[in-house]
This record gives sequence, structure tokens and C-alpha cells, in this order.
Amino acid sequence: MAVQEHNVIDISSSNEDKPTVKDDELSNTRLSVKDLFAIKGFKTGAGLPNWLAKAEEEPKNAKAVDLLLEQGAVLTYKTQLDELAYSLAGNNSHYGVSVNPFDSKRTSGGSSSGSAVSVALGESDLSLATDTGGSIRVPASYCGLYGMRPTYGVISSEGLVPLAPVFDTPGLLAKQLTSLELGFRALLGYKKIEVLNSMAWCDALWDGVNSELKAYAEQIFNQFEGHKTRLDEPPINAEERRFCFSVLQADSIWYAHGDWLKENLSEFGVDIQQRLRWGKNLSLDDKERALALLEEWNSGKSNWLPNGCILLMPTVPDVAPLIEASGEDIDIQRQILLGLTSIAGLSGWPQLQIPAIKVGNAPIGLSLLGKEGTDLSLIHFAKNQLEQL
Repeated sequence: MAVQEHNVIDISSSNEDKPTVKDDELSNTRLSVKDLFAIKGFKTGAGLPNWLAKAEEEPKNAKAVDLLLEQGAVLTYKTQLDELAYSLAGNNSHYGVSVNPFDSKRTSGGSSSGSAVSVALGESDLSLATDTGGSIRVPASYCGLYGMRPTYGVISSEGLVPLAPVFDTPGLLAKQLTSLELGFRALLGYKKIEVLNSMAWCDALWDGVNSELKAYAEQIFNQFEGHKTRLDEPPINAEERRFCFSVLQADSIWYAHGDWLKENLSEFGVDIQQRLRWGKNLSLDDKERALALLEEWNSGKSNWLPNGCILLMPTVPDVAPLIEASGEDIDIQRQILLGLTSIAGLSGWPQLQIPAIKVGNAPIGLSLLGKEGTDLSLIHFAKNQLEQL
């Protein structure tokens, strides 16, 4: 298996055309950008050599890029990703597997693999990436970083190559929580923070999760001095969430890229090809079942997580998979993983991944999940509550 040696493409020269700085909150912050966002004067590759070869130079930056540059951030690199961002593995069939900076036997996770590695290695301070089914949260957990999928739709997708528009959202990864906060203040355009002092726990979300991480999380929950509550099982179970999300995601991908995919399926690795072909051949019954499950989820989600409450939950079930892990082992972990990551995706709610522990040399994180609009509140909670524990 080829090892991906180059997670980044130098674009530092593009700072010559950076927009006028309105403020300096991100002054000298080195910003890397996932190669789905338009960068003026560069082609966008989307993790696919064939896509890159046919692309034209971008006439302007993506909106989210300019919002960060306007606050003083400095462009450094474009970062590599899994093909079209349709994977959580951190393995691109053209560019190789992305190696975990903490354990060379393990993957970095994806699809924002280059973003996570570039921040973990100190090549950038902040990375603008995307999250559809976990593409920020998963590699952030595996690489010991902060990363957040924000409330769906609050950050502009202008200038972004989509994967599945019904779930895609720009977001950020950082090594320091302060950098992440400043980045999101720039992207969100507001500074309002609702102080949240209630923490929730849901036993059903810990099935199949690493026992050391669960014990650590239980300690945090038990020591928390604010209001605590234990939640019932989510409105639909893990298998139903995975199915619902996967079907709706696949349907959205084919709606967005159907003509191109029909001509270019061979450009993808075997695992992604398999998912794409599955999505192309979805039955009407599958789609109707997914929509019915989504309706059931939407009708119950608000009562499941109380207003003003933050859910402490696992980001991923375990540390990053071994590069040489069997396909069966990876598939089992992926099924559990999608049962977790789909909660924020189906809800449109923000989820903040925070570094937690290491198992051996491998990091694994925890997440804070809140209702829509609590993006900055989650960061504030992590800064003022969790750091005291």
C-alpha cells in the first residue's frame, strides 16, 4: 500500500492577493485549506487527478477562505483528501494512505486527511475543511486535534466543490482551542454566546466504544458540577441512523455529480467505487424508508436533547485503524462510527471534537453536541468547564 508523503501543496504565494484585513484576530495564523475550496489562481483537485486535469484556475477565493483572510489569516497550503471526500479512511487510491502523525502504523482518518496531518505536524495552525459524514470530526479525533462541524448552513459553501449538499458543511481543525474559536468567530460573523451549564449522557451511544475512553468520559460526567441529565435512547437506533444517513448522502451525491460520475467511476478506489455503485442503484423502497426515518428523527430530536443542554458523547468508537487492518475489521468500525457521526448530520446540529486520551500512542477524542446555533457556546463550554476537570 502506497504511503501518502505529500499531504499539502504550497500556496503561500497566493497571499499577495489577500483581501483587505478588517481586523487582526487571526493575525499571522497559518491557514491550510482542504482542496475542495477555491483558491484564486489555483486549480481545485477534489482528491482526483482527473478532476484536477480538467479544472480551470479559480478566478476568486471561496467565501469561507476570504472570511478567514479578512481576519488576518495567512494562506500556507492546500491539503489532500480522500477522493471527492467520500471516505473516512484517509486513503486515496491515487496519492496513497495518509499516515497518523502519532503512530505510523495507523491512518490519519479522512476525508480531511491532509488538513489533520498538516495541523498535527505544526505545518499550519488552522485548517479549513469540510464535514459531511464525519470528515472533520474523525481525523481530528485520530490526530489529537480540536475540530468542529458547525450548525448546518451557517457558513457559506460558495466556492466549495460539494460531496452531498444536503449534509456538507465547512468547518475547522486546530491544535489550540483558542485558534478554533477565533476561526469560527470569523466564519460565523457573530460573537453571541449562550452560556450552557447542563451536561447530558446517553448510554446507548457507548455500545462498541473503547472502554478506556468510556471510563474517562464517565469520570468527566460524574465530576461535572453543573446540572446533569441522562437521556433515553435516540429517536432512531444506530443501525437506522447509519442507513438513513448513508442513503440520503448517496442520493445527494448522485444528484450533484451524476453525469460526471457515470463517466469517471473508474477514477475512484475500490471501496469508494463500491459505495458509489450502491448509491446509484438505490431502490425506491430504500429512499422512502430513509425519508421516513428522517421524519421520525426530526420529530423526536428536540425532545431527546433538552434545550440548553450539551451532550457528552464519543466522536469515534476507537483509535485510528491500523493501515494494514483487514477489510472486515474496518467495515465493522465504520458501521459503529456512522451510527455516531450521523447524529449531527441528520440533526444539522454542531459537534465539537476535543482531544481526550491516548491508547498507546494513538489519540482518541470526545465530543460535545449541542442544538443549532450553539456553535460558539460549545467552544465556550469546553474552555470554561472541561479544562477545570
